[in-house]
Amino acid sequence: RRHRATRLLGFKPKAFQAQGPKAKTAKTTATKKGVRRAVAKYKAGQKATGRPTRPGKGELKARQFDPRGNAPMIVTGSDCSGLETATAALKMAGLEPCTVFLSEKDAHARKVLESNYATGGAYAVDGIGGLPHAGSKPRIFNNIMARDDSEISAEIDLYTAGPPCQPFSMAGLQNGLHDKRAHVLLRVLQTIKTIQPLTFALENVKPLARHKKFKLLFDFILAFLRSIEDANGEKVYQVECKVLVHCKNYLVN
Repeated sequence: RRHRATRLLGFKPKAFQAQGPKAKTAKTTATKKGVRRAVAKYKAGQKATGRPTRPGKGELKARQFDPRGNAPMIVTGSDCSGLETATAALKMAGLEPCTVFLSEKDAHARKVLESNYATGGAYAVDGIGGLPHAGSKPRIFNNIMARDDSEISAEIDLYTAGPPCQPFSMAGLQNGLHDKRAHVLLRVLQTIKTIQPLTFALENVKPLARHKKFKLLFDFILAFLRSIEDANGEKVYQVECKVLVHCKNYLVN
């Protein structure tokens, strides 16, 4: 089964004047047996060359790009966080995420987050001196709609959010903004305008970007993000959109 998702990326161009070469990715399509063989070959090659292998179950092993082992710190925040897998991805990429805030409606997911960010947990960090959260756990909100974004005073490097997809998914009724869950998406846009992170990544289902029923809404989203201005009245973000195609028979190295 193929799974498609819409990803919105935004970043402040001035902050990325010097950009390195694009990361190369290799994609292999195969049957289930072919995928297993490819994974085994990949792991064997990693061990033979002495490079870090992919993390095993329940393990986060960072790829050390810094030969001294010092992982660059990145300040993050997220909404509709779920289990906050973005933090896991950043750690595996060799970065040290320092999370300022999260929001998650599900009480069970919040308990997992609290455990992961506790001392000794998978996401625990020492924090950054000078920030309110230094040496402590991130603030976890249970309702993004009731939050006052002015309470978020730290400068965020990366903001991520995956608003509810049911109002736009083909598996749902596709009622769009008539579904109150879609209002969370608008709230996420307001958060970006208020805290103005260095970069942001938003994720939802493909129909939001491609279905003619939601064309007006999606055009509004892009226009809104691109119209955000800083204190000097200058446009802040360069925004890109891409539909990602996922399939369990694809192996991406």
